[in-house]
Amino acid sequence: MSCQICVEVCPFDAIKMDQRFEYATDERFGGLLFDREQLVKSNAHFRIIHPTDAAEVDARRAEEKAKAEARAAATAKTAAPKSAPAEGGE
Repeated sequence: MSCQICVEVCPFDAIKMDQRFEYATDERFGGLLFDREQLVKSNAHFRIIHPTDAAEVDARRAEEKAKAEARAAATAKTAAPKSAPAEGGE
C-alpha cells in the first residue's frame, strides 16, 4: 500500500511513486533511511512504469519551456538598446 501523501503535496511535481513498495527491514531506523542516490530514478524509468502520466508531464514541460523561451526572447527584444539619435539634429 502506498499513501502517496508526499506525491500530492510536492509543489514541484518532482515525486513519482514507483512500483516497489516492500522496504521491510529488521532495523528500526538505519534500514529505513534512504538518501537521494537510493531513491532517484530516471525519466525513462517513469515512462516505463507510468507511460500515460509521463507523456502528459513531458508535454506540459515542453509547453512551459516554449513559453519561457518566448518570454525571454520578447524581453531581450524590448531590452535591446535603441539606436542613438543623429548628432546635431535636435
